[in-house]
Amino acid sequence: MADEDVETLEDILRTLDLSNGMAIMISSPGGSGLAAERMINVLRSYSGTGEYWAIVPAKAKSAATMVCLGASKILMSPASELGPIDPQVVFRGKVVSVHDVINSYHRLFRNAVRAKGNLEPYLQAARQL
Repeated sequence: MADEDVETLEDILRTLDLSNGMAIMISSPGGSGLAAERMINVLRSYSGTGEYWAIVPAKAKSAATMVCLGASKILMSPASELGPIDPQVVFRGKVVSVHDVINSYHRLFRNAVRAKGNLEPYLQAARQL
C-alpha cells in the first residue's frame, strides 16, 4: 500500500456514484501507514454515507489492517486474516520494527539507571540507536 495506490483509488472513486456508500475488497501484505491513513480519509470522503465496508477475502496485513479498522464493517471468511500493525523504519540501511527500537531504548535506559559509576558506555550506546 503506497501513495500511488491512494491516488489511483481516488481517480476511480471520482467516476462512481457512491451516494449509497461503498464496500472495498482489500488483500494486501501492508505498506505505508501514512498511505493507509490517506486511504481511509479518501474512502470516507467519497462515500455518500461517510462510511465504507471492508471485504477481506484472504489477508490484510499491517497498513491494510489499518484500512480495515477504519471501516464501519469488516467482512471476512473463516480463512481470512487481519495482521498486526507493525510500523517499521529504515535504520542503518535495514528495515527494523519501531517496536524493537523502542524496546532497545527502554532496556538501555533501565540498565543505565541500575548501573553504578561510569555511564559513558550507555551514552555511547544511546548515540548508536
